[in-house]
Amino acid sequence: MWHHPTHRFKGLDQVGGKDVGLSSEILVPFQTEFCQIRKWEPFLSVEGLSRRKALEKILNNHIDPKYGYKLLPDMYFTCTNKSGQLLDKQCWQSVIAMVDDIGLPKMSTQLISGMEINFLKGS
Repeated sequence: MWHHPTHRFKGLDQVGGKDVGLSSEILVPFQTEFCQIRKWEPFLSVEGLSRRKALEKILNNHIDPKYGYKLLPDMYFTCTNKSGQLLDKQCWQSVIAMVDDIGLPKMSTQLISGMEINFLKGS
């Protein structure tokens, strides 16, 4: 779920963080039901390979297991209208979903890791 930068909680998994609870304990169940009623496959995504561990902590510590969400092993291209920009770092996101694949272009975390090194070098 997207949060405006002025309302973002710094630190994705800080126990006791009120914003983490709002997103995962109130809005995730609501949005999951909203999607399921419409026969959509809900997923949550976070930009960056470095945030995967925090996303996994949110999944394990803040999202009710009854929903069946799991961290998918690959990174997914979540941007729209950017078909020619597959190297755009912010478009590759870690995903938590209730299914094994969300039907978007994907890349292994190993390949993304190599891309991030090139981004840091300015390639």
